[in-house]
Amino acid sequence: MTTPGVGVRPGPRTATATYYLTANRNKRSVALDLTDPADLERAVALASRADVLVENFRPGVADRLGLGYERLRTDNPGLVYASVTGFGSRRGAGADLGGYDFLMQAVGGLMSITGWPDGEPTKVGVAVVDVLASLNLQVGILAALQARERTGEGQRGSRSA
Repeated sequence: MTTPGVGVRPGPRTATATYYLTANRNKRSVALDLTDPADLERAVALASRADVLVENFRPGVADRLGLGYERLRTDNPGLVYASVTGFGSRRGAGADLGGYDFLMQAVGGLMSITGWPDGEPTKVGVAVVDVLASLNLQVGILAALQARERTGEGQRGSRSA
């Protein structure tokens, strides 16, 4: 279906963006308040039977909440625990800053080469930093799963945007 001035819309008209739908296809969700002890235990129980856990808190937050790798691997030694941050997982050099695509495009200089030559820096239309960071994280997760097949043990890996 084409609407003049809007473009092609897949399927029925909804309030949910197509990008969101493609990135979240076939996922199931649960909302938990990790500061609530009962909800934290639900999260720990889910992690105890998970193959892979991906978290994107600032460094140290997962540990502080009780969802750090060392805690979770006691119940699930085969867990592949993947962390993604904006500025790395070591203290200093901006590690405590939250990272999101728009910020990473600006800090990394990508916005300086996007847009009009005499205009302001412009963000890329797609969340390219998020996509590439998750792609690289996925490669690490797949390698860790392959290693787990040989050793029976999980791993912790991290990637920064």
